Amino acid sequence: MSKAFIRYFLLSAFIIGGLTWVAIFRLHMHVLVAYFFSINIVTFLLYGFDKFISSRNFLRVSENTLHLLALFGGSLAALASQQVFWHKVNKRSFQIIYWLIVIVQSILLYLIFFTDFLKTIF
Repeated sequence: MSKAFIRYFLLSAFIIGGLTWVAIFRLHMHVLVAYFFSINIVTFLLYGFDKFISSRNFLRVSENTLHLLALFGGSLAALASQQVFWHKVNKRSFQIIYWLIVIVQSILLYLIFFTDFLKTIF
């Protein structure tokens, strides 16, 4: 694991945990809503931060960190931030992995909400 991955992934996890805690106990949000709210905020901001530091001599956010945030629920914010900051939109290898994540998430959401998939497992 690279130094950038460890640094930014741990920082993201800490901020997501803190925001989720605030959303649950201060704003009285449902746990899942608070989590998705938090991870999407962090994902959006981390894409923007990576774009900001891309032309400077700082430690960049690893693509694995950005992909994991999308995988764990920040895929909508990832898409929005790619368009707002025009970041990683022309990198084909990044886009292929991102869209595979979105497809897998879409299939899982379909199976959970429109089939008896969960009943067959549990």
